[in-house]
Amino acid sequence: GNCIQMRTRNGKSSTIWNTTAFTKGIKKIVLTYNAAKLSTKDIDNAIKFTFGNELDAATYTTYLAIKTGVGEYTITPDKDTYTFFKLLHTASNSFYFDSIKIYFELPAECQHAWDGDCDTACNTCGATREVEAAHTFDNDCADTTCNVCGATRAAAAHVYDNCEDTTCANCAVTREAAEHVYDNDCADTTCANCTVTREAKEHVYDNDCADTTCANCAVTREAAEHVYDNDCTDTTCANCAVTREAAEHVYDNCEDTTCANCAVTREAEEHVYDDDCADTTCANCTVTREAAEHVYDNCEDTTCANCAVTREAQAHVYDDDCADTTCANCNVTREAAEHVYDDDCADTTCANCAVTREAAEHVYDNCTDTTCANCAVTREAQAHVFTGCDDTTCENCDYTREAGNHNFQHECSDTCNECGVANPNDKACTDSDSNNACDYCGAEMDKIGDTPVDDVD
Repeated sequence: GNCIQMRTRNGKSSTIWNTTAFTKGIKKIVLTYNAAKLSTKDIDNAIKFTFGNELDAATYTTYLAIKTGVGEYTITPDKDTYTFFKLLHTASNSFYFDSIKIYFELPAECQHAWDGDCDTACNTCGATREVEAAHTFDNDCADTTCNVCGATRAAAAHVYDNCEDTTCANCAVTREAAEHVYDNDCADTTCANCTVTREAKEHVYDNDCADTTCANCAVTREAAEHVYDNDCTDTTCANCAVTREAAEHVYDNCEDTTCANCAVTREAEEHVYDDDCADTTCANCTVTREAAEHVYDNCEDTTCANCAVTREAQAHVYDDDCADTTCANCNVTREAAEHVYDDDCADTTCANCAVTREAAEHVYDNCTDTTCANCAVTREAQAHVFTGCDDTTCENCDYTREAGNHNFQHECSDTCNECGVANPNDKACTDSDSNNACDYCGAEMDKIGDTPVDDVD
């Protein structure tokens, strides 16, 4: 460019320093700011200055503060004997200087050296003088030779307020208005050359959805999703007219009646299970349920009526193993079963159902039978019982006999011992000779009276 620029870029800062010691001490450093690029704001700690008598060994440090509109700055160290210096850019802004002059401490007999008739500062000792006029140029921008002293300079760039400005602010040279320049033809709102601002433009894409690169500025974007009036059945995008196949409706589960994408409604569907009993997860919507019990027609049925799973036939279950006629599990009926007793007579509790009864009497074929016909219990044979000597049938067992003779105790007994029939002999025992024997039948007589001994109680 046309001046000394100091800036920080890519992590590197502008630095100026000497590597060989000056022969005389530094008195001051004067910096002249470029008039066309004067700062528009105050900036503290813009440039760091260090002084010393060894390379990279600072003894004194100070900072330059840039002020709005100020064109010349002087840095004076704390003493004039330092032979090394360093300038380091320490701000985020860039600075532009026409010159950076170092003045040295010289003896009083300095032979001043001037750059020309317009120069006001001695190049040797820094002493200043008044001159009749500063440099004078025919044109503040394009003229490079001073009309007073003949000093030359680099031509200065013309200064315009903005791209649309056609007249240089310094020399009145005119030009055609320049077009504004934006880093991005759409989103950038500030001209890169003159800081004129504009409203950002909308990006332009060949296809409002799928095209990812702006036709004007090449900015890229993620492809936009197509927009359909109905997320399922609408086949043409409302933004770009791209077509698609209709999408299937999406429901949370079989019972859901409203499509999650497009709000279309339907009748709820039944859940579907691979196995109507054991399968717990619906094949269509993953809704879970508790496993259902298998269904059989009855205990003997071996195949589930819902899912065809097979099993071994089950035994019927009755509340009472004898009297209950209906199965508690399947309602199959049966004839009541007879009670079972360990002993058909004396046992009072059924071995199958625990029903109780009164003990039954033993059953014998007749009085002389010694073994019970029902339970095989044994006894001593019993005597037949007849109502009289003429009775031919036993009262207890229907045993029959021929009619028998009466059984008198002795010939003079009053009645038959078996049937009580009166003795037809019509005699009474008499002991006439007191020999204790009946005169007629010889029965032993009681000594006390005429009663036979067998008849005395």
